[in-house]
Amino acid sequence: MARKFKADIRREASCAACGTGYYYFHDVEVDEIDSEKFDEKVRAAVEVGVGVAPCPSCGELNPEMKAAHGKALRSHLIGIAVSLAILAFGWMMLEEGLLLYILLPVGGLSLLGYLGITIAWVFEPKTNRKHSILPGREAEASEKARTQLAAWQARTP
Repeated sequence: MARKFKADIRREASCAACGTGYYYFHDVEVDEIDSEKFDEKVRAAVEVGVGVAPCPSCGELNPEMKAAHGKALRSHLIGIAVSLAILAFGWMMLEEGLLLYILLPVGGLSLLGYLGITIAWVFEPKTNRKHSILPGREAEASEKARTQLAAWQARTP
């Protein structure tokens, strides 16, 4: 039986550029692939996981957030490379007929998808900026951040 862990974790942060203290909510999701390491992965995600939530004052990312954001770009670029390889292989098999009708659409659609995700990746820090919350100024946070805060407060005794 496959296990899945999903939670919103409240993370405290301090901006490395301007020193502003703030907090944000980070979605943590772990699926069971290797049952022996599931608990270890959940513990690591909860204890040391990092989201991309820029400082609400200056908009800068902490070094850990920059590293997490860069790691996501690497996975998107790998997807683009695989899509291009599928397209190239499909183009080489042009004479085979059936492969052409399967590989080219699959490669093309996956390439479009990964390009779209990569374009969205560029704007992730800007869109996540409004989800950061300054202590004492919760009313200024976005609707999503206020909803996550209310849900978190309801779960916390």
